[in-house]
Amino acid sequence: MPVPYLTLEGRVVGDVQFKFTDDGMPVARFRMVCVDRKKTPAGDWVDGAEFWVTVSCFRRLAENVADSVKDKHQVVVTGKLSTSEWFETDGSKRSAPKVVASNVARSLVFDAIPTEGARRPPRETPAQRPQVPAGAPRTDSQGSDESWGVSEPWSGPGTQDDPWA
Repeated sequence: MPVPYLTLEGRVVGDVQFKFTDDGMPVARFRMVCVDRKKTPAGDWVDGAEFWVTVSCFRRLAENVADSVKDKHQVVVTGKLSTSEWFETDGSKRSAPKVVASNVARSLVFDAIPTEGARRPPRETPAQRPQVPAGAPRTDSQGSDESWGVSEPWSGPGTQDDPWA
């Protein structure tokens, strides 16, 4: 039976542990928690079920994770699900889930990752936006002739709401 391959999103808990094996292979390991957050009818967010897992990374991925991922970072991990098994001092057998990662990425959901040379224009208020006549094609602020659509309201199937709003 093949090992399940999955993608998890969660928060790193604690520092990334990094070391080299006896034969010189880089290994990184960290714990993460995936929390099922739900919005209540009142509009408040509450934490639901938690899934705790240890993530192991090898070779170049391990080096990059050690350089890039820190405690409390939100990450997306893709890899193979496995089980760690060990015996306690009293002889009882224990087990816990683990993921052998094939990819780890910082999530941009809650914070940006600054990069050298990256720039974005400042956010415009509605009063600062140029007024475009209804039905006229929109162009970007750098004067590109690439159309960004028309300024008419969204009239997609089944809704009158603008899906980009």
